Amino acid sequence: MLKYIILSFAFLIFLGCKDDNPITIIKPGVPPTYDTVEIGSYFPAYPNSYWMYQDLNGDTIIHQTDSAYFLFSNYNPINNPYDTTKYYAPLYDSMIVKKYSLYVGSSSYHESGWKTILPDSIYIGNMFTEQYIWSSTYYSGKITAIDTTMEISSVQYDSVLVVVEYIGPSVGTFTYGRTYYAKNIGIIKTEYWGINGDSITSEEILIKYHIER
Repeated sequence: MLKYIILSFAFLIFLGCKDDNPITIIKPGVPPTYDTVEIGSYFPAYPNSYWMYQDLNGDTIIHQTDSAYFLFSNYNPINNPYDTTKYYAPLYDSMIVKKYSLYVGSSSYHESGWKTILPDSIYIGNMFTEQYIWSSTYYSGKITAIDTTMEISSVQYDSVLVVVEYIGPSVGTFTYGRTYYAKNIGIIKTEYWGINGDSITSEEILIKYHIER
């Protein structure tokens, strides 16, 4: 009997104190916010955009971005194991875009999984490494023109930037192509001719595009 009296008394104390000591309900926290990568003016890879080209055979080639920004992390267990920073970025032809860098995939042959298509510092004569492939192959580029004007398929483009492409055991060894960028449009033309070749073997010319800013 004494046992029940003690339990009843304890229960009454709990009821009397519940307003003074409410049970704390742990609510889900506000999701953290992450930065969105910068979009480069010479490669405006905004989501839901596309660029349509024609090649030497007259075939149509479309390069496009996905319809939204996606959340990614800098973490890489081999190349970058200590940086867990997350960020939002677009996808261009299924490759992550960070301004002028494209994630082409990680492997033991790449120094990193990234390819730089343009440097952050834009000026004539700037030679930059695009990508290093183990054990001794460098892809590099050199800016040879800025703010030039050119006509492609009866369309005039202003503020065009030209990059000569190189390949070899060191930066700037053998020329093999050229890429043309128009400001606020992106790539308007690519041409490749093989290592120091004379004739163009591959080409893409912009014929239509849509950029959704």
